[in-house]
Amino acid sequence: MTIRMIFSLMQLLNIILKLRQQVLTTGGALLVVLVIWILPTACLAEEEALVPKLIFFEDFEEGDLLNSDKFRLHGKRPAVSLEGNLNVTLEHSRAGVDFRSELVPSGLPMPFFTGGQETVIGPIYWYAVKIRLNGPYSPDSDSGESLLQWIGMADSPDNTENARNPAAALMIRGKRYAFAARADSKPVTPSYGTPNRYTRNELLDLGPYSNDIGVWTCWIVNLRWNYLQGAILTIWKNGKILIDQKNVVLGYNDRKGPVFKFGLYKWAWNSRSTQVRFRRIEYDDLAIGTGMLNMSMLLPDGCINLESVKGNVHLDF
Repeated sequence: MTIRMIFSLMQLLNIILKLRQQVLTTGGALLVVLVIWILPTACLAEEEALVPKLIFFEDFEEGDLLNSDKFRLHGKRPAVSLEGNLNVTLEHSRAGVDFRSELVPSGLPMPFFTGGQETVIGPIYWYAVKIRLNGPYSPDSDSGESLLQWIGMADSPDNTENARNPAAALMIRGKRYAFAARADSKPVTPSYGTPNRYTRNELLDLGPYSNDIGVWTCWIVNLRWNYLQGAILTIWKNGKILIDQKNVVLGYNDRKGPVFKFGLYKWAWNSRSTQVRFRRIEYDDLAIGTGMLNMSMLLPDGCINLESVKGNVHLDF
């Protein structure tokens, strides 16, 4: 039994003692019996929620994948290579401006997702993907780019929150990887430029990327949304934990949770040029699930071992 469960048990027992003074002896006894029956079930449900389960997997082996309803496209259409990888290429030129090429997995199941893509507050999610930076991949000190994003679903009536930054994002800034982690407990996030706009606004350094150009890296993000307390953020790269945060804040005060997007987004190219004019990134073996991962569920190269999680739920490959 976890500390959280023990604390919950203490709270329930305190409630029972108070209610018992206000009800008949038989009613109080019945209440105790009901709690004794319900509490173990609730504890088992919470323990079960920690068991890793696979919900979504794509290895990009099908050439017509992008014509299916498995993904929604944002921006320029990527390509599926002959090797079975998703190839995302952006080029900034006078003939046209490409600044975004992202895909959103859709049709994800309830109760972990609403509308087929929005997460919810409470469950623990994990996302695993292989990423390869294709050269030339020279540093750009003028602008960064995101590789993975979790976009908050603003619900303000006047759409004033639409310009919010992602609740979380794996990015490249200069010569290094970085992870943006944001939270806001206010019902409506203030407009851009407002002091203390977010209750959390961190850029976590994940090290240099210079040795990763042309090679596959395995990224895993384990997280739970909560803009008040109790959020989780664990980031693995090639089997090594880079970030491990518990009981933090992460996400926005919205009715719906953030939506996951993967692909290349170089925001500066939307309005101007930067030092570099070309970017190419490949993605492979995208997996999404729930629960807490650990080292025993990883392969020697640090990628997710699907055999350790896919048997926990029904999923057709």
